[in-house]
Amino acid sequence: MSTDIPRPDLELNLRHYPRPARLGMRETEVQPATVRWRMPADSVALVLVDVWNGLYMASFMDRAAEITRTKIKPLVEAFRRIGAPVIHAPAPHVAKKYERWVPKMPDAEVWGPPEPEADWPPADFKAKRGAYAEWAPKDVPEPGLDEFYEALRIAPEVEPAGEDLVIHTGRQLHAVLRERRILRLFYVGFATNVCMYNRDYATRAMKARGYDVIVVRDATTGIEVAGTAGGLELTQAYLTNMERLIGYTTTTAELLAACGK
Repeated sequence: MSTDIPRPDLELNLRHYPRPARLGMRETEVQPATVRWRMPADSVALVLVDVWNGLYMASFMDRAAEITRTKIKPLVEAFRRIGAPVIHAPAPHVAKKYERWVPKMPDAEVWGPPEPEADWPPADFKAKRGAYAEWAPKDVPEPGLDEFYEALRIAPEVEPAGEDLVIHTGRQLHAVLRERRILRLFYVGFATNVCMYNRDYATRAMKARGYDVIVVRDATTGIEVAGTAGGLELTQAYLTNMERLIGYTTTTAELLAACGK
């Protein structure tokens, strides 16, 4: 990626929950607030988490596919246009299909040293086998799911192109960001309450590494359950948690407008 072309600042509104601490205060006093940030375009990157071309849960995938077409694709195009990095983080087993875009790094830097074998909890307990077998999950995946997951790819609307990058661990993402002096990460993708939150290259982990984390809240959706699917309450709960404890959120329209300037 060329670094000799000046790139404009991005100026946009970000939403978060300030954390006042006062004896006797009420939870209803914790209200969202908006801040306006101006940040150099060469300090930002767009990170796409698990933007796949399918999932076994059809109702979730219907939402995700629509968001990919109407929200994520325009943001990918905008970041490419202004020369800001587009970084795909599609899970290790999917990333390996895009070797051309995966940064070449030593395995030790990508994966880190192996974790020492833990002596507690017992291995049989963690695997729910032997004396602990009765506590094993009772859900049995249907035949074909393993093959389905192996066949997954990045959604065709946003497949890597040009100078995009593909990463598959948090250490690898951190190395890329360190090399390019990136400080602020705009996150889009799926699922808000699972991979967007928990993967080692996702919001919580990268916040712990010290980066500013900003989720584009209309460019993601969570996996819901029977009692929440109608109102997407799990998605909203995790977005609120991000605004409260992790970072900030913005909208596709705000970010596109900032890139357009």
